[in-house]
Formats: sequence, structure tokens, C-alpha cells
Amino acid sequence: MPIGFSFTSNWGKEIHRAHDEYGAIRVFDDGNKLYLSFDSIHEQSCQHKALPHRLMHEYTRAMLTPLMYHQPRHVTLLGLGGGSLLHCLHHGFPETHFQVVELRPKIVNIARQLFRIPHDERVNIQINDAGLYLAQAPAAGTDFVLCDMYHADGMDAQQAQLRFIHHCHRLLNDSGWIALNYSHRNECTPEALEFIAEHFSNIRICTVSSGNRILTASKSALILNEKEALLRGKALNDLLGYPLTKYLKRAKKIS
Repeated sequence: MPIGFSFTSNWGKEIHRAHDEYGAIRVFDDGNKLYLSFDSIHEQSCQHKALPHRLMHEYTRAMLTPLMYHQPRHVTLLGLGGGSLLHCLHHGFPETHFQVVELRPKIVNIARQLFRIPHDERVNIQINDAGLYLAQAPAAGTDFVLCDMYHADGMDAQQAQLRFIHHCHRLLNDSGWIALNYSHRNECTPEALEFIAEHFSNIRICTVSSGNRILTASKSALILNEKEALLRGKALNDLLGYPLTKYLKRAKKIS
């Protein structure tokens, strides 16, 4: 951002602006929270400055319902943004390791410098297109795949395509889970939905207040029963700082 430049929005004062081949990257500060945006309308990330591990958006909270069934030792995050999910899981699960894949180098720089994402031996960040990464990643290498890939004009289209979902399934180990953040304007292709129905179990869709639809599914049919999952979820509420169980109860079970 040029020296002396100042812009104020509903998110507070603009404190940083950068550009790359995909467009603008803007950061705002309202005193208590930081916001990452790629345009003038939508928040990509929101961080409570005093509690960076607290998830501020409902869709990110709903993406973590698989924690009620399985505690991950390894998590793959496709799309970094301001690092909300990374902050939360890194703080709450000190034995867990993370593979982050982010397309835009400047996003990674901003996440490190302004959003202060964790930077230690448990976190590996790769600058890459997520589809290319998935095609080359070793099979059965992760417990969770969390997909939150967005640009200024909406969701990355490959997140809804068969090839992408197939590679996510291959990357998961036998007890693995996937969570995908779909916008209200975007749905899986019919081929991807058919693959999900045939190759995943415990498929649920939770619609949050923003209109986003969070799809979660397990690779294995052998999971905790509903009662056990809710008990585990209640135990996680204090750790996460929000009622995780409400998103499981709100979700529509597909199979």
C-alpha cells in the first residue's frame, strides 16, 4: 500500500493492500479484529486479534464437526487465507501436523506477517495449485482434508469437480474425513456427487447463516455412533470456544 494511503470501510481501517495476477489482497483492522478481503464486499478471513485461535465465521466452525468422530494426527488444508483454521487446530491439538497448500505467495506472506499464523516444525506450507498438489501427493497421507478455496469472484471451480474429489479421497487414510466449503451459488457436479455417495460415508450438509453449505464425509463407515459423537463434541466445546455440537445437529444427513 502506498505511503500515506488510508481507507476506512465497515471492517475498519485498511492497513495493507497488495496485488498479484489474481487481483487485490486487502487487510483491514477495526481495533479488535483483522479482516482479509479480495474485493470490497466479502470477507475471506476474520481474526480476533487477542484470540487468534477462535473461529469467527460459522462456516469454519461447521467444517470442524469431524473432530467429534476422530482426532487428527495430520491435517491437509487446501486454501490458507488468513489462517483461521490453522490457528484453531494448531492451538487446540498440539500433537497434530499440518500440510497447507496455498496458490498465492502474497497470501502466505500476509498470513505470516499480519495474521501471525503458526510457524514451527508442525506446519508445512507449499505454494501450489491444490489440484496439482493432490494429483502428486502420496496416497493415505492425511486424516483430514479441509477445502476452503476461494477467489474474489467466488469458489474455485475445481473444488466441485470429480477429479478433485477423487484425489482428496485417495489422499485420505482409511479413517479420514473431508470437509468442503461450498458457496450458495456453487454445487458439486453430478459426477462428483455420485462419487461422494459411492465412496464416502456419514455424508452431511450443514447450511450456515451466510448461505454457505459445508459438506463433511468420512472415508470409513466404521465411526462412533451419534450419542458418542455428541458427547465428544461437548468435551470439545470449551477447547474450541464455541458449541461444535450445534453444527452436527443442524446438518442434514445424506447417507
